Amino acid sequence: MPSATASVHIDASPEECFAYLRDPDNHVGVVPGLRKIDAEPLDGEGYEGSFVYTVAGVELDLAFQDVELDPPHERVFEVTGPMEGVATYEFEAEDGGTRFTLTNSYELPGPDVLGSLADPLVRRYLQSDVESWAENAKVAIENQ
Repeated sequence: MPSATASVHIDASPEECFAYLRDPDNHVGVVPGLRKIDAEPLDGEGYEGSFVYTVAGVELDLAFQDVELDPPHERVFEVTGPMEGVATYEFEAEDGGTRFTLTNSYELPGPDVLGSLADPLVRRYLQSDVESWAENAKVAIENQ
């Protein structure tokens, strides 16, 4: 399963970062390609729901569910549907703020959707997506 990681410093506490990125509604505008999200709280602190995500010009209907929460240190959620994967958010106190690390591991849709993309291109696309996602989170949290 292809994987990509990005890390940024955010001028906010781990608690603030975790709280912001725990809320699925805050992901629209942060996650590149995320168009719409509907979420319901799970028993406990997590969420599950569905979302519309556009990758390489193809719109996908996907589902997600939090599978691990360790406030304010980590959030892990799984994505299912035509694209399957796991996203991990890690928050570590750093220099009066937070080191936010995002790791996204997922399988892109099969050859009927993205078959013309060569593996190196797919990996570059994934890395660029994750870097934008992390930077967008930084900007959103610091400007809330």
